[in-house]
Amino acid sequence: MIRKIILGALLLLVVGGAVFAQMGPGAMGLGDDYFPNLGNGGYDVQHYTL
Repeated sequence: MIRKIILGALLLLVVGGAVFAQMGPGAMGLGDDYFPNLGNGGYDVQHYTL
């Protein structure tokens, strides 16, 4: 029983650490000439539909 608790706690630490390591703020803007501070450069969009 104690082995399962230790394994679960270790798994939470490893997965939780990986999630927080990937997060970070995006760029302040997109670098547009007319609106340089609008937008978020942190998005990586592969596809979207309107």
